[in-house]
Amino acid sequence: MCSAQMVLIIFIGIATIETVTGFSGGGVAMSCDTMLPQHGSPTPESGPFSVPKYFCSSDAGDETIVSLKAGPATTFKGFLLEAREQDGPPAGTFTLLTPAHSRLLQCGGNPVSLL
Repeated sequence: MCSAQMVLIIFIGIATIETVTGFSGGGVAMSCDTMLPQHGSPTPESGPFSVPKYFCSSDAGDETIVSLKAGPATTFKGFLLEAREQDGPPAGTFTLLTPAHSRLLQCGGNPVSLL
């Protein structure tokens, strides 16, 4: 009898296993192509934050400061930020000013192309 119960418990355990992928470090390289953060929950149509535009255009080698701003009661799990030329491929690189709050991802062979 004891072995029949054990088999039943093992069967139920195997039948209820789900595959879960956890990323303790936050964003992952699989986000490079889709720009989807992989948090597993839907996001609102328009984000509760803004990225102020401080420039209209820039030349190769120019540096631009980009800030992510949100309201005082707004929380979010993370963010993805990529620079692109209009209707073009990713362009430029990022430098972290506050490494404790963000990290860089390597996308398309460029080691600092996605923040």
